[in-house]
Amino acid sequence: MNDVIYTGQTADINALIPKMTWNSAMMILEQFQNKWLEKGEQEKAIRFEQFNSAEDFNAFQTGRIFDSEKELFWSWNDKDRFHVIYSGDEADLPGLQADDTKDFETSEQKYMLWGKPYKTKQVFLELQIPRLLCYPFACKKDNRPALKVIEYRDKNTCQIRHYRFCGLEEAL
Repeated sequence: MNDVIYTGQTADINALIPKMTWNSAMMILEQFQNKWLEKGEQEKAIRFEQFNSAEDFNAFQTGRIFDSEKELFWSWNDKDRFHVIYSGDEADLPGLQADDTKDFETSEQKYMLWGKPYKTKQVFLELQIPRLLCYPFACKKDNRPALKVIEYRDKNTCQIRHYRFCGLEEAL
């Protein structure tokens, strides 16, 4: 795997996204609220769904867009800018600098997601979280979804230095 990792800052996430071609991508978006959320607002605060290029990504304090080849992650840094990490296939992203990946080795892992299917196959119930979880993925009865993740480990220390989401699949 010849992945690259770019990091940097930007005031406009919306400007970076069209510079990449997304193949069956998904997005996880989160808005931080400083008030108690009403019932209808709860579902909008954290969203996990199919990628929609028409979204205003600047409205979300953290987010990630990912497909099998790449991921764009951002988080608000309270200084009128987003901290950005891109990982995956080579890309031309102005304002981001390449990190040295020669001391990294990669491995693919699965991270189990919360919940068991509830009524429909895309809504999951987990009693430890006070809301229904919606994933853009359907599971068979009693199976759970899992994120496919590429972990980048330091070859010398074996510590995970970075990870990127690369898919969603059914786990038994």
